Amino acid sequence: MNLYKRTIVGALLVASAFCGADVSFTAVIRDHKLSPIEAAAAVVLADAFGLDATFVISTGRKSNESLIVFGPALLIANECHRKPDEVWKLHKEGHGWGEIAKKMGMHPGTFNKLRKEGAFDERFWGYAASRSHGVSNNDYANWKRSSGGTSNALILIAKNGGNRGNIQNELNRSKSNSKSHSNHAENKSHGKGNSGHGKGHGKGKGG
Repeated sequence: MNLYKRTIVGALLVASAFCGADVSFTAVIRDHKLSPIEAAAAVVLADAFGLDATFVISTGRKSNESLIVFGPALLIANECHRKPDEVWKLHKEGHGWGEIAKKMGMHPGTFNKLRKEGAFDERFWGYAASRSHGVSNNDYANWKRSSGGTSNALILIAKNGGNRGNIQNELNRSKSNSKSHSNHAENKSHGKGNSGHGKGHGKGKGG
């Protein structure tokens, strides 16, 4: 292979490693042996910031921390043109995400948007979901509340590709199943109580 061809091939390999792609939630779980929440975080981060999913996962693993915790480091690194491990090092030293973002010169528009809508780390995943799947602030807040927290909301978003109808249907099914189990347990409890009363009456008559 001549020098020209080697140069072209090398450029294509670099481009493929860093260009964003439509990442499959199930493929990330399968190919990288991740838990649903780690896979969901990887999908949202990759799509939100135009990163390769493998890069996101490997970078997170180097930090020895969950992507749920590490995620804001990728945002700051991406926005401020810094290395993720440089951002993470400052956070490990005790600096808050907002402090780091301001110190590293994050664009005032992005920084103020995150700070205005809540604590930087709390608002981060809503911001990421908005960029990755077009999720509105209200939908994210509702799904987070209805599903029981950030982790479950991210799984719903990544699994359903941010499709509002599918996510709402899944939440409704989950709510219906939970109510059904609750009713079953309550009926079972009443059944035991009635059975106990019946035994008590029987003994009384025998006396």
